[in-house]
Amino acid sequence: MDDRCMTDEFEEKINPFRILDQLDASVDELDSLLSLGEFNALQLKRHQQIESDCRERLQAQLDEERSSREEMEKSLKERECLFRKLVRTISEVFWIATSDGKTLSYISDNCEEVWGRTSRDFYQNKDLWLDSIVEQDREKCSAAIRALLEEGLDSSIAEIRITHTDSCQRDLICRMFAVLGRDGIRYPAGVIEDVTQSRLQDTELLQTISLLRATLDSTTDGILVLDTAGDVVDYNSQFTEIWSITPEVIDNMNFQHLLEHINEQLQTTESLSINDDSFADKVLLTKSGRHIECSLRSQKLGEKIYGMLWSCRDITGQMKAQKLIQYQASYDQLTSLPNRRLLQERLELSISRCKRYGRIGALLFLDLDNFKTINDTLGHPVGDDLLSEAANRLKNSLRQEDTAARLGGDEFVLLLSEFEAPREQVSAQANSVAEKVLETLTRPYEIQGHRLYVTASIGITLFPGEGDTASEVLKQADTAMYRAKEAGRNTFRFYFANMQEATQARLYLQNDLHRALENEEFHLFWLPLFDLAGKVVGAEALLRWLHPERGWILQDQFIRLAEESGLMRTLGDWVLNRATGFLKTLEDEMPQAGSVYVAVNIGLHQFQQVDFASRVIHFINTNSANPARFVIELREDILVGNLEIIQEKMYELKRLGVRFSIDDFGTGLSSLAHLKKLPLDEVKIDRSFINDIIRDPQTVDIVEAMISMAGKLGLGVVAEGVETHKEREFLSKKGCKRFQGIFYCEPLSTDEFWEFLLDQVQDDLKPHGMQSTFDGF
Repeated sequence: MDDRCMTDEFEEKINPFRILDQLDASVDELDSLLSLGEFNALQLKRHQQIESDCRERLQAQLDEERSSREEMEKSLKERECLFRKLVRTISEVFWIATSDGKTLSYISDNCEEVWGRTSRDFYQNKDLWLDSIVEQDREKCSAAIRALLEEGLDSSIAEIRITHTDSCQRDLICRMFAVLGRDGIRYPAGVIEDVTQSRLQDTELLQTISLLRATLDSTTDGILVLDTAGDVVDYNSQFTEIWSITPEVIDNMNFQHLLEHINEQLQTTESLSINDDSFADKVLLTKSGRHIECSLRSQKLGEKIYGMLWSCRDITGQMKAQKLIQYQASYDQLTSLPNRRLLQERLELSISRCKRYGRIGALLFLDLDNFKTINDTLGHPVGDDLLSEAANRLKNSLRQEDTAARLGGDEFVLLLSEFEAPREQVSAQANSVAEKVLETLTRPYEIQGHRLYVTASIGITLFPGEGDTASEVLKQADTAMYRAKEAGRNTFRFYFANMQEATQARLYLQNDLHRALENEEFHLFWLPLFDLAGKVVGAEALLRWLHPERGWILQDQFIRLAEESGLMRTLGDWVLNRATGFLKTLEDEMPQAGSVYVAVNIGLHQFQQVDFASRVIHFINTNSANPARFVIELREDILVGNLEIIQEKMYELKRLGVRFSIDDFGTGLSSLAHLKKLPLDEVKIDRSFINDIIRDPQTVDIVEAMISMAGKLGLGVVAEGVETHKEREFLSKKGCKRFQGIFYCEPLSTDEFWEFLLDQVQDDLKPHGMQSTFDGF
């Protein structure tokens, strides 16, 4: 059957108009018969049959149409349900607007996540759609809709901002398209994506990248970032400066070419290669003499490698500073002579060789006579120049194999290498050297416009003998030197085992020490410590002995005897008791001065006492002093013993709140690895460094290295012996915040210190009021 026949059959079956035509024809025929009088029962029955058949066919058609319409409505409902499910599954908001685009006829329920409003809100308030859009963006949205409707575009897009019910703005991307309605009209529709969070993340990412770039550019290290293929991803300006490469060149290089350029600058015969780690964690030496420290690290995220980071820094200055510090550990900074440490090493070696090979050595202990008078009268710069010139003369008086060393102050030691000769000949040789030295030193000195004259007292001892150690040999020469001073100075004396006079003098002084404790002849003076503002933040206790015959005696002149005489425990307890008592008085009677702390210098003998920590705690508790304002100063040589024992004592006091400071930092033997294991709070740079920073560039590097190192270890810094404004300004610019020295104040008695502090408090209270001075310690 062809299509036409199928169509005809379909029309015949379902066309109600044909059925009605048949019914009308039947009625017309019936009327005609009636008018002609030809109507009979058979014809009536046939016409009734036609009418019945037409009615049945009409009813069937109506039933079929009703069923078809119900199926269509069911299908539409199913499609609508599917559409709504689909809309609910997507994160974007779907909408359809009226033909003018000003009112929404449909919006998906997830609009509440974007606007904070339900779809019902939009249906009830026709203006809500446009009103919710930020005013500046409304025309942008309307223009996009017009482009769809008027220009016939298939799609358009607009970035708009809307106001959420929480009053915050949201960034949206509205992708629009036109849909054709049943009425043949194009209606605007689209999906809306909320990009607020992604925009925020993009902004944060840009800020992070900007921060990383700023960090990359601000670091002193040269940084090169590579991808897994070895191509250059990024670098900073420091990298180009270190390796003398312009950005234009490096931008056109891969890593292999870059290494070839770097290899041309290196002294080492070993070239760097991209296929090995020959330059990872290594110091490279360039042809220009620079030291470049390199480190190569993989950049991982989890277990996956995303690239490599090569960092490098020019440590030439640091290497020089380290060498200077190492040099300074063995040599005196002022005179460049070996210091006590190196002298003891050489002396111990010489004693050992003499014992092994049956040789004789000689040691001369020398002290400049009346040097203190010159130093105090003309000042330390003149005194230092005098010591330097004297050191040069001593060096020139010896053979190359001999050693001239400076112990400190105006004390020098000459070590004459061992002789393969009888003791008498060695004694004669030492005698000859002593005479030559005395003659050399007595020649006039032209120092800073002054013609100066000094003499020396020399003590001589031969070894090996009764003294088997370097300390014993030094002690013998020291004893003989005092005999030379007693003999009128500018002379020398040999040590003899029967030197009773020196022993008797020591005994007298020892007896005087015992009497001094009983008669309360000891006094504490206070050397203030100042902050950047010139305000007192602490006070260091200095022990003085008011001898009934000799007057004031400084602690350096009797502490050694007190240690050797077994009086150090009693004397140390006396100092601790007075210092903690003074701290308590400060707390109670001068609170307006702020948290001024009290520092006490502890010697080796006192610190080595088994119950040292418990003694300190006892006096703090007895005087109800605040341990957080009590500072113990220790020399570096105290901290080079048994680390475990030292830590135990220090941590016991640290737990109570006591603070620790390294005194005369830079002159001892401690290592950084050793120091960082101790609970230290502060370092005090020795005055020998401070007084040279203005005129000695090497000293500047060392002091800068000390301050930098202390900062990295989290330690405060105090500069000792500050004498001039220039020294103070230099140190403050380098990061030092605490100062001590005659530029600020001489040591004060208790009454003088109290008056000094009270005057400062009154001055501070007038314009500013009280402020804690312990901050930042």
